[in-house]
Order: sequence, then structure tokens, then C-alpha cells
Amino acid sequence: MLNGLLGAVGINAFRAKEAELRQQHAAMMARPDIQHLMTYVDAAAGLALFIKEQNLQRRPFRTIMACAGSVTPEYRKILEEVFQAEVFDKYGSRECCDMACECRRHGGLHVYSPNVFLEIVDERGAPCPPGETGHLLVTLLNNPSFPMIRYKIGDLAEWAEPGRCPCGSGWPRLKSLQGRADDMLTTEDGTLLSSVFVRHFVGVSLNRQIIREWQLEQVEAKWFVFRYIPLKAEGLSANLNEITSSFQLALGKNVTIELQQVNEIPLAPTGKVRWIINGAHRKRRSPDVFVEGEPTRT
Repeated sequence: MLNGLLGAVGINAFRAKEAELRQQHAAMMARPDIQHLMTYVDAAAGLALFIKEQNLQRRPFRTIMACAGSVTPEYRKILEEVFQAEVFDKYGSRECCDMACECRRHGGLHVYSPNVFLEIVDERGAPCPPGETGHLLVTLLNNPSFPMIRYKIGDLAEWAEPGRCPCGSGWPRLKSLQGRADDMLTTEDGTLLSSVFVRHFVGVSLNRQIIREWQLEQVEAKWFVFRYIPLKAEGLSANLNEITSSFQLALGKNVTIELQQVNEIPLAPTGKVRWIINGAHRKRRSPDVFVEGEPTRT
């Protein structure tokens, strides 16, 4: 009913094999009257890359509202190139609804201050200054049925510099979102490595259009599994060797990088693509500690 009221057409993006990608492309081409796209950013970027690789007819949009993932510069570039659209990053969650969004100035994500109060804190709970990444705490201001106060949602973010946005709004702005806290990898010496860094590391610095999709999982402290779907065979072996040695340089010279060529990268239960998984972190976690998104044990 809601889609009918909004004039929206839903497209199932929970699967991304070639047949489904062609169906998604056909559905878009069949409705040239629709000018705006709201999407999981991973799904849209995957479709955009497929359209570019297959040299399919391109479908322009006026705007793309991208959510449910980090809108990296690489994602923004491919979406703008293929769909010829202005891309807006939006931040929200199922339990807290929409919390922040970019304006046309693209100077950060405006926090919806009348509805939500956000904090960014370090490991000790102290406030983080602008430019420093920390844990996001959420307090809902208009939810009397299920209040949330300083809810540690599990995401990492950093503030933009204070002051009015060029658009005129005085609402606080998030400079960027760094992904999930449980997406952080742990190096051999115990350093936490940002998932955004790893994605840029593989997707831009080392990939060179040889690997189509990939996923890195930390299975144990010194054991990592790199799953990948190759785009072409030429140069693949050399690229994988470079990725392996570069990972060992970043994660530790004594870690094991297991390479697994797969036909499909499985989606998380939420339908999102998990590029980085820290399974070792979950194994170490005490079952009696409250973890965001899970019930406490009594």
C-alpha cells in the first residue's frame, strides 16, 4: 500500500547473480518515468558495475538515496557514472529509523536533531572531537513507546567541524560513517584496522579490475580467509599474490591468508553484503555481556 501511495516500484536486490541483475536492469528500463532511486548502496553499486561491464543501456536518474552501508568514494563514483545521478548518503537503522542525511552541498550528513540526539565516544566513553572516529550512541527523542537512551548501535562515525552548513542548516553533521564496530579487524599486534581502509585497500589499490567481488573474514587471531569472484583470469594470480603479501604487511607477517575462489558471496540475513567479517571477535565475546542488537541474558 505504501509503495502505491508513493508511486514506488520495488526491486528485489537480495540476490545478485547475473539473471537477477538482468531482471533488475530490465525493471528499471521498463519505467523511464521514475526519476529517483532509493537503494542499498552495495546492491546499487553491484548493479552499476554489471551494467558497465556488460555495456548495457544506461538508465539515468535524477537522484539516488543510498543507505544500508558505507557510501565510499568508489561507490559514489560508479553510481554517478552509470546512473548519471546525484548521490545522497543516508544513515538510519531498523530500530531507530532515519537519523541523518546529506544535503545538496554534500558537506556531511545532517543529524535529524528534532528526532534524535547522537553522541560519538571513544572506548572510555569520552566524547570524540571532530575528525576522531568513535562509537555512535543514539538517544531517540520522539519514541514514547520504546525509549532508547545512549544506545550503542554498533556503528563507528566521526563529527564534521562545527558550524553552519553552506546550505544554511545549523544541525550537527556527521563527517563520515566508518562501518560497524564488529567489522574492525585485529592485526597481529592487537591494532584495530578499519573496514573502510581494507575496502579501499583491496577494491581500489590492489584490485585493478581483476576481482569482481570479495570478502575478508578473520576466522581466528592469525587466520584470515579471502573469498573472491574473479572478473578475468589474466593477471589474477599476480594480483592475488600482491593482495596476500600486502595483507600480511598490514595485518602481520605471521598471519595466514587463505584464498578461496567462490561462485557467490553470501549475503547477511539483513540482505547486506558483508565485505569484512571479524569472526574471531565474536568467538572471544562473553555471552553474559550486553551486545547492541541482542537481548541481555538474565
